[in-house]
Amino acid sequence: VWLRSLNAFWTVLLTPLAFTGFIAIFFRRSGEVVQRQALCFIAIVFVVGGAMVGATTMEVRHYSAFYPAFVVLAAVPFAIGPPVTILLRSVTRTWLGGVLAVHFLWAILKVL
Repeated sequence: VWLRSLNAFWTVLLTPLAFTGFIAIFFRRSGEVVQRQALCFIAIVFVVGGAMVGATTMEVRHYSAFYPAFVVLAAVPFAIGPPVTILLRSVTRTWLGGVLAVHFLWAILKVL
């Protein structure tokens, strides 16, 4: 089965947005301090929670508690607007290229 669930498709499409949001939160200097602090907290919760789940178990259902933070991170580039567009394009190309390369290599190994 190429696509095990809709969750995989959702994650592949949202990951570049969330990664761009993560970069924008920590490297953007403008904006309200309270808003930046809240977004930094959400980013840290997502990263630490994901690392804890990854260290203890690799079951996908355990990541669901951190999906709301993931979605908020994915929405950050849309809130910032045009200054992040170039970064978003670069991250998306790199991410999707990596996903396609891994799947292509996996298919070659399956055939061999």
